[in-house]
Amino acid sequence: IGYDRVPKHCETALHALDRARELAPDAPDTMRASGFFEYLCRKDNAAARSAFEETLRTWPGEAGAMRGMAYTCRRMGRWEEAEDWTRRALELDPHNSLVMWHLGAILIEDHRYEEGLAAADRAIELGPDLQFPRLGRCWALWRGWGNTEAVAEELTRTPGRRDRNWFDVAFTNACYSGDFQTASLIAEGAPPGPAGPQQRCLAAILADAAEAAAICTEAVSHYRAECDQQPDSIQPRLLLARTCSLAGLHADAEMAVADAIAMTSVETDAPGRNDALLIQAQVLGRAGRTERAVELVELLLATPSRLSPVLLRIDPEWASLRGHPRIEEIIHAAGSPVPHQKDDLGDGG
Repeated sequence: IGYDRVPKHCETALHALDRARELAPDAPDTMRASGFFEYLCRKDNAAARSAFEETLRTWPGEAGAMRGMAYTCRRMGRWEEAEDWTRRALELDPHNSLVMWHLGAILIEDHRYEEGLAAADRAIELGPDLQFPRLGRCWALWRGWGNTEAVAEELTRTPGRRDRNWFDVAFTNACYSGDFQTASLIAEGAPPGPAGPQQRCLAAILADAAEAAAICTEAVSHYRAECDQQPDSIQPRLLLARTCSLAGLHADAEMAVADAIAMTSVETDAPGRNDALLIQAQVLGRAGRTERAVELVELLLATPSRLSPVLLRIDPEWASLRGHPRIEEIIHAAGSPVPHQKDDLGDGG
């Protein structure tokens, strides 16, 4: 299911899928698995969509295939279709916390924060022992209201062990709160993860640490090596671009993010492409190419993305654009809503 895409695991998955096809080629589990194999292992959205469509022709009430259609449509930039398929899956499988949260993620990405928060709360009610709806709830609280206090509270209630996902949210919340010393401590104490070196670089710069230059230089070297080892992967290039930008290596940062964007398209990975454009806007802003950066900001706010007007105000990585008349207009138009209180938003179940 995509958490560890080492080639041998996809090969094992294919052997299992082939055996399932021998045993029961028309079973809904087999047909649905064909779609998820194309989506997660081969990353072939068109083939995945075709497999899910075939499943639904044979099994019109197969909610899992509807969920697969939603994932595939979102990846292909078909946002309205993704929401429609998710809601159809929920009609048939209304107690599925994962599907409910997927609806919340789509709504938050579509800048519909109240609706997304309500879906996250319902996902928490359905799966109170699950981590992802609570961490996802933090996205809505940040993007809609900049409510870092509520996020800090949410982190204390998140079930399960404090894994890399938990530390990523805690680090981001400290940065958004302006507590850069705490951000540094979180970055140093977090378990290993892809974003670790970049976070240590960012925290050191924000905290004005004496060793910031050395930390960022080490991080740049780390991501250059990662790019060499993973020539077909977009993620290390985006992390390299962010780190080079923080280190003042603006030309290198622009080159890295341009390489990452060239590896994506709306058809193959619309959310990933928007993530890359978001980082490009930050890179260009730090390099002094403000007008192009502002154009990208406006584009991202007009389409489903991880950016919101509130984040332009609270995220220190947008500091280079604050003060620009258009950015200030966007921030002002969003207002400074009074942070929702716990009683207003509920306790997530």
